[in-house]
Amino acid sequence: MKLINIQNKDYEIVIVGMGYVGLTYALYLNKIGYKVIGVENNNIVQDSINSKNLPFFEKGLEKYLNQFITNNMINVQSPKEFKDQISDIAKVYIITVGTPINNNKIDKTSIIKVFNFLNNVVTGEDAISLRSTVALGYTRKYCENLSVKTKYCFAPERTIEGKAIEELSTLPQVFGANDPDSKIFFNNFFSQVSSETFE
Repeated sequence: MKLINIQNKDYEIVIVGMGYVGLTYALYLNKIGYKVIGVENNNIVQDSINSKNLPFFEKGLEKYLNQFITNNMINVQSPKEFKDQISDIAKVYIITVGTPINNNKIDKTSIIKVFNFLNNVVTGEDAISLRSTVALGYTRKYCENLSVKTKYCFAPERTIEGKAIEELSTLPQVFGANDPDSKIFFNNFFSQVSSETFE
């Protein structure tokens, strides 16, 4: 059970959105040794995960959930609980909320709520990685309008349902960042959690 160390500094990994993409990524990170804090707005999903019940089916995943909840490797909190209990440790926020297509447009309702939440908790010591499907330029637009300047990147999720843990451990992680500090930071981060990294 450990924090991730990037450029000689410890970071907590916080995954915002504990649906399929967020929970499978959290359990994968647990599997390779990192503790994860999950943030989930849906109380039913939050309670289900903390009670060791998968909110969806994927063969073999329940054993990981049971093991990592038991070993305190993952804990899912509401946005309010997270804000009330937030530690002084720097954080890597990984955003995985759904962005469904409605009437040929990306529904940004959930992701806008996430950025409103981040505006109240993020510090200049933190970093943000967006894994949700969004339009070109969206990550830059929102991260550069946060109340503080922070490192950020876009790192799309690329797994197939039913094979998430296997694919997360073998597929290269592609990411994009705008500034040199963010590029160096996330290259370091993904080099520790992915088989290969492509900037």
